[in-house]
Amino acid sequence: MENKDDILKKLSSEDPDARKEAIEIIKTEGDISIIPALLDLLSLGQDHTTTTEVVSLLADIKDNHFKKILIDRIETTPDPFPKSLLLRICWESALDFSDSAEMFARMILSEDFIVALEAATILENMSQPATATRKAIVHILQNAHTGEEKQFLIDNVLHALNKA
Repeated sequence: MENKDDILKKLSSEDPDARKEAIEIIKTEGDISIIPALLDLLSLGQDHTTTTEVVSLLADIKDNHFKKILIDRIETTPDPFPKSLLLRICWESALDFSDSAEMFARMILSEDFIVALEAATILENMSQPATATRKAIVHILQNAHTGEEKQFLIDNVLHALNKA
């Protein structure tokens, strides 16, 4: 792979062609070592196009080692906007995040609305979580005391889990 710093500089460029070139290099030649830098880039609040391209790129990763990196970053990111982007990667990804389902359920209750919405989307789209996981999520959400703002998120997740 080309020099990682050069690729990241292109990705941060104002030039759409340079960004596109960087994305293509990462897609074809990238390795897992560039992921933390890409996640850092998301937290900088780049323009919408770059953010969308990086989220899509990361959502396409099929390496299970990526799950741990992403979950660790979600757990340590305090700011709602970058955290919501990280959660978006989870629900757009083909990887199975069911082992973190309880964390997502707690986020619905404890985080701001946009983060809660992304966490709810992950749970709603989760394919067949294990029975123990489903029971834990249902317990967490049924015993929640939230305002009306998040109640429909809770109701939708519970409905999706009951259908599964």
